[in-house]
Amino acid sequence: MTIQTKGVVLKGIRYNDTQEIHTLFTEELGLISLITKSKKKENLPPLYEGEFVVKKGKNFFQLLEAKQTAFHHKIRESLDTIETAFKLIHILLKSQMPLKASPALYALFSTFLKQLPNVKNQGTLKAVFTAKLLFHEGHLDPDQPLLAKLATLRSFKEMDCFVLNEAESKEIDQHFDQAYDFSFRG
Repeated sequence: MTIQTKGVVLKGIRYNDTQEIHTLFTEELGLISLITKSKKKENLPPLYEGEFVVKKGKNFFQLLEAKQTAFHHKIRESLDTIETAFKLIHILLKSQMPLKASPALYALFSTFLKQLPNVKNQGTLKAVFTAKLLFHEGHLDPDQPLLAKLATLRSFKEMDCFVLNEAESKEIDQHFDQAYDFSFRG
């Protein structure tokens, strides 16, 4: 059975001389591992966003077809935007379980990637993405007014007017880490 879905490549590794394994965040399937036959050095680089046709295999999904729909070239023009994009990827990889579909979160991530080069304050963009993800996943602490405020910002213009200090950024990161700390404490 084949599945067609929108997705973004989050990371990839060479598996052997002819294959690569990629992690994708998709609209219909959530996080998936995808194996591809490598004809070029990098046929699906990180931040490749497109329409994918995949088939479920024993251990991995197999790529049948990919058509790029967003190029994200402007992200690669600045070290700040590259770093922010990979911080957003890290947030997704840490917070999402494989095969947990989340069309709303996919739409949020895709929108943030598209707007990332246009936002002046990359730290605020990351914090807003984190707060909105925590809200979406049910981890937003109502006793954290800063997180609640960030989660309810409605536009990227509003986001540009909102400046966080270093202590506030650390507080948001700590709240995220606590929400997704899966280690067992003895």
